[in-house]
Amino acid sequence: MLYLINERIRCDEKTLLFVPTEDHAEFLKLMFMDKGIEPSICYRNMDRDERILEVSRFKEGKSMLLITTDICLLYTSDAADDSLRV
Repeated sequence: MLYLINERIRCDEKTLLFVPTEDHAEFLKLMFMDKGIEPSICYRNMDRDERILEVSRFKEGKSMLLITTDICLLYTSDAADDSLRV
């Protein structure tokens, strides 16, 4: 996975990474941060405002990698889209 992020995906390309659990998301966030990559993460048990902030960082290009659980994206997408419209 690090190989793909570092070598195959351009730094100006956004990447969405689906993981099965919150623990996977937290682990990968730490792994990427250790390599100098600042990802956004999103999972269902996060505070709603924090989820919206993380998705917003990704949408605005402040973070080029979003690590999320598949259920979280479904759970968050409508609320985040409504909250982030300008």
